[in-house]
Amino acid sequence: MLVFQYFGYNHHMEYAISAVVTIFFVFLYFALKPKDRESFTKKLNDDAFKEKLEKFASSNKLPKENGKKEYSVKKFVRYIGFAKFVAKRHLDNKHRQTTELKHFVAEIENNTKDLKKLKKLDFSKLGDMPSFENGARIEIVARALLEHNDFLLVEEKIATCFEIFNKVSTLTYTEIDNFSLMIKFLYLEKLYYISKRVVNLVKLDKYALKVARHPKNYEQNKFYNGLKDNNVFLHLTAKHRGEDCTYATIVYFDVLQNLCSLTSKIFDGLKFVDLVGFVKFYSPIEIFENYENFASSPDEVKSAFLTEVSSQSSKLNMDEFAFSYALKKYVDRATNRYTPSFSTNLAGKKVVLSLFKKDMKLLATALSSRYAMITIFGGQNKKIILKKSVFKNTFANYQQQNTIKLGVFVSNGKLSINPLLSRKINEVDVHFTEFGVNHHLKIEKGDCRELYCNGTKYTGIPVIQLKDKPLDIHLKVPPKD
Repeated sequence: MLVFQYFGYNHHMEYAISAVVTIFFVFLYFALKPKDRESFTKKLNDDAFKEKLEKFASSNKLPKENGKKEYSVKKFVRYIGFAKFVAKRHLDNKHRQTTELKHFVAEIENNTKDLKKLKKLDFSKLGDMPSFENGARIEIVARALLEHNDFLLVEEKIATCFEIFNKVSTLTYTEIDNFSLMIKFLYLEKLYYISKRVVNLVKLDKYALKVARHPKNYEQNKFYNGLKDNNVFLHLTAKHRGEDCTYATIVYFDVLQNLCSLTSKIFDGLKFVDLVGFVKFYSPIEIFENYENFASSPDEVKSAFLTEVSSQSSKLNMDEFAFSYALKKYVDRATNRYTPSFSTNLAGKKVVLSLFKKDMKLLATALSSRYAMITIFGGQNKKIILKKSVFKNTFANYQQQNTIKLGVFVSNGKLSINPLLSRKINEVDVHFTEFGVNHHLKIEKGDCRELYCNGTKYTGIPVIQLKDKPLDIHLKVPPKD
């Protein structure tokens, strides 16, 4: 059986429901006067999403080195646990009405271990990212990506987002490297606000029970008179009285369905975010991937190299793509480069020390020599004893490569696909097995991203669930060189 994480339906109905939910919770927040309030945005279609991002990108000036905002999720995780406790206790009450909250409780309980792991991550380093007055620049990028796409992480929207922001000013490698951490922060923040919704719904249900029992006592009550025409409140009050209020009930279940589905999306997103691989959206990567000594290096070596690129360009106050292009020109000069080294005897062994100055020559040396790349940026491998007293770095030819990156991830019955095909690759066929069931995946070039599964087209689907039925998956993606 084919099951997707989220189900599509009429977009007009989706926006209408979203509007009802937003109006209700905005009213509830003003009525209950919480200390902090959730910001509400609406899902945008592709054209409106692109237009919004372009406006965001063009309106923001160059960021400062770091900002004043502190990033911590401890408060979020504590309140999420509190909301689960409140909802669970309310479900056990004999007057319970919001039984649909059992889905919220189950989601939190099923993901308790993941929440504890997230709580231990170091979110404070987000405060050291290039920032504006209201927070890190990547927070603005990540918010635009999530809040205007109903908190779904969809590959084409991610690519559009980075493409637009990089045109204005290249996002630094440090920002890209920490982008998944920022996404996790915003997901936990949203779950925190959803938890506030849950607690407020429980409060509203208790208040509705009091009103239903003694309606005359509240006729002159200011809070009641502001609330009495609200459909969610009408449903709860009617339910306590044993009455039917059809339209109010429909609105109530729309609100609850939105809350529960959004909770599921967040936990799916938290699992999916680590599979995205945001580094491919770091624009200088397209330059360095064409050097074999970089392309064939382990991920930790690439990361160390790109971190140094980011550091040097920052010191020069230079856009990182412009710096990387200048580095390419420097490397491509057919000249020999030498690294001075000094040798000494230590415990009967000859030890050679090589001195590397942190400048463009260092990066050019690494791109020109596989041995230098691993030695300089290889972490543990930096302890290697060099056998030669001089590195002779020869001309490293820049070769345009026709890269295939399938980006196929299968985990716990969930499939995500984030491929990168060059223009010379027409199609790729993949056969894989999950839970003993064979599946077929075909990836080919297309004008835009399109996903078909067993002949049916789907949109806005970040992951596919794999169950007991073989799937024939067909994905079209625009090429990228």
